[in-house]
Amino acid sequence: MIKNTLVVCKNTFTEALRQPIYIVIILATQIIFLFTPSLVMFTIREDNKLMWDIGLSNLLVAGLFIAVFSASTVVTDEIDRKTALTVISKTVSRPAFVLGKFLGVTGAVLLAQYLLILVYFMTVRHGVLESASDEPDYTVITFSFASSFIAIALAALGNYFYKWRFGSSTVFLSTILYSLSILILCFIDRDWKYNPANNQFKAHLIGPVILVMLASIMFCSISVTAAMRFNMVTTLIICAVAFLLGTMVHYKLGPVAMKPYKEITEQKTAALKQADPTTDDSKLSVDVSLGDYVKYFTEKPKQILPTTCAWGGLAVIPSINLYVVTDGVYDEPKPLHELSAEKQEKELQKRSMRSKYIVRTAVYTMAYTLGALTIAIMLFRKRDIG
Repeated sequence: MIKNTLVVCKNTFTEALRQPIYIVIILATQIIFLFTPSLVMFTIREDNKLMWDIGLSNLLVAGLFIAVFSASTVVTDEIDRKTALTVISKTVSRPAFVLGKFLGVTGAVLLAQYLLILVYFMTVRHGVLESASDEPDYTVITFSFASSFIAIALAALGNYFYKWRFGSSTVFLSTILYSLSILILCFIDRDWKYNPANNQFKAHLIGPVILVMLASIMFCSISVTAAMRFNMVTTLIICAVAFLLGTMVHYKLGPVAMKPYKEITEQKTAALKQADPTTDDSKLSVDVSLGDYVKYFTEKPKQILPTTCAWGGLAVIPSINLYVVTDGVYDEPKPLHELSAEKQEKELQKRSMRSKYIVRTAVYTMAYTLGALTIAIMLFRKRDIG
């Protein structure tokens, strides 16, 4: 099964890279990155921070679009053309077919995301020209345009002499050249001098970028699941609705789902303070057990239905807000040697919280993806592809 899955994955990955929409989305996102520093320079303050936010939003939207269009074209077209029947009629099982399609689409999406992330960090390195005296970072400009020009030229020559696919070849070559450029720029400052301590790259943005990639993986699973049962237009509609609902579900259903926990915590905290009024609120620790929930719902049975529906909605609808970073996740860390002992402890706690948040989000993404793929296999088992 593993061998068959890898074969399907390879074919899906190759086919996704050959789709024109794949190249168009990557090119459009790069153009937006190119003009972002000029567009945000007219704000009153925090120009660079606004540029970071816009860049991360572009990465998120680009990943979602690539995931949706890749799945809806590669998977749906293969089923409509009866190619899937030929594959499944041989030795490939339906679960292996679904898993291979997911891995292939995810690989293509992550490749595009990686390339766009490299461009994003070059944009971050350049920064916003906040005053008339600021000079452009010609080092970044030179390496970025040189990488693009060389990639396009080599892809064109390969297409002419060796019949390479121009689009996919350009993506692969750009990824390699931009990776080399980023590696070199880590050691060179804007004055073309060896100065790795002042390379202007923002390492603290790696966390938010990881969250964006996790969001893309989750939407790959949603797109593949929808494509296993529905046509291209329906798949696009389902993914669009899932995205819109996902931006609201945390704010609408979250308070309803957490209402029992909040009320139980408030009751137990009030009981502890009543027993010992001198206790500091910051030192109060309350644990909520299963018995507390049973007692709560026994006393308030009307809360069972809304709480169950709220948790069901949170489980089914993807929570996009988890992947939209806040200041607490990507604030630039302060050097520990410049802080006092008390502030060093707080800074270390903040860094630990950021890492734990990313890990929890990754676990949520894995759980949601496994659930979506399980549904995809169930839907595809009952689909007539003959």
